[in-house]
Amino acid sequence: MAKARGLLAKLLDDVVILEKDMNEFLDHITEKYSSGTNLPVEAPLEDMILELDTPNLSILVVMDNVEIHASPTADKIDYWMSLRAIYIKENL
Repeated sequence: MAKARGLLAKLLDDVVILEKDMNEFLDHITEKYSSGTNLPVEAPLEDMILELDTPNLSILVVMDNVEIHASPTADKIDYWMSLRAIYIKENL
């Protein structure tokens, strides 16, 4: 299966301090809400949140909408994510 290639990265003084792809988040959503039908499923807010922590930052990524389209004939999966907000708190 294809994996999402998008990365979240935060630079501090030109040094990458966080690099994370969306695969774990998308795998969780796929496993939890895969109904086997083409009907949309509305997920609660807590499932649309990704929390990331580093020694320097706490990050909260909130998705508004996630769509996952599987094409068994083409053996591919397309992911569409609509971002609602990103909250970043510097840990001092």
